[in-house]
Amino acid sequence: MGTVTSHGTFAYFTAKRGGTCVVTADFGPGVNNSTGILSVYSPYESIVDDSGGADFTSIQDAITNANAGEMIYIYSGKYFESLTIDKPITLVGESKGTTIIDGDGSEYVIYVSGDDVAIEELTIQNGDYAIFCDESDSTSITHCKIKDYVYGIYSNRTTDGYIAHNKITDGNYGIVTFESYNDAVRYNTISYNTIYGAKDYNSQLKNCFNWNYFSNNHIAYYYDPDTQLAVLEFDGNTLKDNYIAIMVENASTISITNNTASKNEYGIYLLNASPNIAYNTITSSEYGIYADNTSSAISYNTISDISQYGIYVNFGDSLKIHNNTVIEAEMIFFNSTIDELWLKDSSITKINTTVENYLLTGNSTLSTGWYIRIRVVDEEGQPISNAIVLIFDAHSTIVAALFSDSDGWTEWIPVTEVFQNSTSEISYNPYRITVIKDSFTDTSVYTIDEDTTVTISLNVKEAVHMPAGSAFPWELIIVVGFIGAIGVSGIFIEIFKYGLLTLFIPLFSRIKKSEMLDQPTRYKIYGYIIGNPGAHFGLIKQDLGIPNGQLVHHIRQLKQVHLIYSTEDGIRKRFYPVDFPKPKTKEHYFTAIQEKILRIVKENSGISQKNIASSTGISRQVASYHLTKMEQIGVIIKEVEGRESRYYPSENYCAN
Repeated sequence: MGTVTSHGTFAYFTAKRGGTCVVTADFGPGVNNSTGILSVYSPYESIVDDSGGADFTSIQDAITNANAGEMIYIYSGKYFESLTIDKPITLVGESKGTTIIDGDGSEYVIYVSGDDVAIEELTIQNGDYAIFCDESDSTSITHCKIKDYVYGIYSNRTTDGYIAHNKITDGNYGIVTFESYNDAVRYNTISYNTIYGAKDYNSQLKNCFNWNYFSNNHIAYYYDPDTQLAVLEFDGNTLKDNYIAIMVENASTISITNNTASKNEYGIYLLNASPNIAYNTITSSEYGIYADNTSSAISYNTISDISQYGIYVNFGDSLKIHNNTVIEAEMIFFNSTIDELWLKDSSITKINTTVENYLLTGNSTLSTGWYIRIRVVDEEGQPISNAIVLIFDAHSTIVAALFSDSDGWTEWIPVTEVFQNSTSEISYNPYRITVIKDSFTDTSVYTIDEDTTVTISLNVKEAVHMPAGSAFPWELIIVVGFIGAIGVSGIFIEIFKYGLLTLFIPLFSRIKKSEMLDQPTRYKIYGYIIGNPGAHFGLIKQDLGIPNGQLVHHIRQLKQVHLIYSTEDGIRKRFYPVDFPKPKTKEHYFTAIQEKILRIVKENSGISQKNIASSTGISRQVASYHLTKMEQIGVIIKEVEGRESRYYPSENYCAN
């Protein structure tokens, strides 16, 4: 009849029909045991066949007429029904590949309100909710295919549920649990969901989330409870080809262990979250672990084949980083405190970050850096703009080349204080800062062992004047600067790379706009940006295969004649056609449905929830969910008039 694989010392199996059977248990070569002949007695069984010749042609009719504890067996066929199950019964299809329940776009394909319901071997498709379990206990959903939905399986305040061995695909949300307790979600394949593969709202899954396979979801698994709960275990799952594999927000009550994540943009993404992260394997991603505001313990993880950073942390507090194996990828920490740092053949850079206790073993290295910002003024203290600021370390390597703005300030730049391994250390202090404006220059020396601001006065009366025709070594500075920019002593992010490289091209080259696109490479770059608005520098370079210097040169010229513009997005600089609307800065990710709702509310201030649902083509329950989330973050305002809720744009957001 089948095979049951158990990760423990026992396993449950359920016979599908009455009859006799023998059960054999195998544990490795030569270790096995068998039962005698078991007699399986089935409860009264109703049979459904849409072709006739059985007890019922309608599944709902069979459910309505069934007694508690009965099994309903459904022959292969396509049943266009919306089912309600309010009693303890078992619904079994002949084969999930051929027994199909199609909701035909209804709100619920299967609505479960009774306890002890089992649903097996069915394809369930084409509804807002494929299966909605409403405050039901001990619901079992196994060996089903669930597809074409807004929500695949939604467990609302359920207890002791079991969701296992299902294929859940092609929707918005694969599995959602809301205030569920003691449910188990295991061995499911969850794929191609545009928002979340799975999400837990304030759920305490004592039996937890284990051994599932996630692929091609926007966010494979998302956890953001509103309150502190018992620790949920997300263990032993495989996550591949998602945008974000695991995301935790505003929570510490989850343990992320023994998972395998590969070919995701982000392996683990933390936002104001501090889960325990241990024994995970993360490969072939842009970021292994990305965290903003965290106090996590991160230990014994293996991270490899990473294009950006193995571990990236900004604003970490009391971190514990133990024995992670990060292969050919760097760990970087900004603005953090680390209580314990034990490195195993790994490299770490810390900027404005303190470490209480650390241990470097094998080939581990530790680079300590700080931020510096320079202001250039004249002898009367007035700001000097467009001054060139060059920062050299103690080894005469240029580590930054900047311009002062209209207030005389440069941007903040990270520089290295000391570089250590298990046997030695190299200091990069003191730093020499050279300021150049027109034909005047001045140099000062500073030791940088904390975040530092420096004001340099360029006294045009006493500064060194370069006579006309003097051979000031610009070429040498450029060559040395380039070597420093790619060497181990430089700590660079993409915005800084782009800014530094602009020094290597003529500052005042001028090409008429009408002639700008005659150059083939420039035309190719411009066409790429038109087709991919918002592409960042690294992506353009990767897709077009254009070297850094050439790309910066052509992008600068496209900007000079106002064919494109750029914005800064965290560590990236993004480029847009000049007629492309400037992106708004948002603190929250909006789904396609939420963007549509937002537009409708802005255009129809005071619109009712019912009309929003009708205008967007979604159910009122789905509209209510999205409206609640958008109200919580201050995007819209709800006012209740009698029994009707009306929605208005927030002055702080939507009205802009």
